[in-house]
Amino acid sequence: MIDETVVPIALVLHLKDGFSLVNNIVSENTKKEFTASDTWFEETYMPNDSLHTTLGSAGEVRKFGMYQINIRVPLNEGRIGALNYAQEIGLKFKPGTKLLRNGYEIFIEKCEPAQGFQDDNWYLVPVTVYWSCDMTIN
Repeated sequence: MIDETVVPIALVLHLKDGFSLVNNIVSENTKKEFTASDTWFEETYMPNDSLHTTLGSAGEVRKFGMYQINIRVPLNEGRIGALNYAQEIGLKFKPGTKLLRNGYEIFIEKCEPAQGFQDDNWYLVPVTVYWSCDMTIN
């Protein structure tokens, strides 16, 4: 049996571990109010297809996906403020990083920021973490 909660929990815990603004991380479909002077982060977990790496109904499956963190900084901090946080996240999710959770290894393939833009009262920079994980099918 594959535990589908392992990867998102491992990614969130890794992001929050030692992160400077841990209380300002909002998960998908969570309501929390922020003012225009607040810096906050919105996370989204996006699993992708699986690839069977062995033959038969038992064996291993390689799961792939993305974990996106939208960095929102006040407009007066702008691009530089957001990119500083993007760099901090990039250091946490360096390519080759292995996260261990409940006997599973989650491999960080790459982490990259996208072009930033203004969104309401914030400057937003999305950072996408690409991951993979081999899971055993019982």
